[in-house]
Amino acid sequence: MGIKWIMAANAAEAKLYKYNRIQKDLDLIEIFKNDDMRKKGRDIETDRQGSSQDSHGFAKHGYSKEKSFNDIFEETFAQNIIQTLEKHLAANEFEEIIIAMSPHFLGKFRKKISANLSKAVKQEIAKDLTHFTQKELAEYMQKSYNLI
Repeated sequence: MGIKWIMAANAAEAKLYKYNRIQKDLDLIEIFKNDDMRKKGRDIETDRQGSSQDSHGFAKHGYSKEKSFNDIFEETFAQNIIQTLEKHLAANEFEEIIIAMSPHFLGKFRKKISANLSKAVKQEIAKDLTHFTQKELAEYMQKSYNLI
C-alpha cells in the first residue's frame, strides 16, 4: 500500500491531508483558500453589460458574458490545486489520493484534471467535507468508505 493523501474541498477552500498509518489519523499538509470567492460582483465588474442596436434601428440586444466571474474563479482555483497536486505527485510524495469535493466543484475539478493525476485518484466523493476536523474526516472515511 502506497502513500495515501486525502483532499476535502469546495469552491472556497481545500484541505490536503496525508494519511498517517501508524496513528490511523490524518496529518494536515496544506490549506488552500480561494479569496476571490469572497468578492462581490460590484467589486469585480466596473461596467454594466453593453448593448447593440439592430442595423434597422428597431431592436436593442444586450451582450452577456459566457461565464460568470465565480465560474472563472472556481476554475482557476481548481487549476491551482491540480498544479500543486501534480508537483507533489511528480516528486513521489504520494501514490494515491482520495478527493471529497462539493458536487459542483468536483465537476470543475474533473474538467481540469490531467490524465496522470487522474490515475492517482483512488476515489471521488461528491460531498463537501471541509467542515470536518481531521479526526472526524479520518473516522468518516473509515466508517463510510473503508478507505483508510
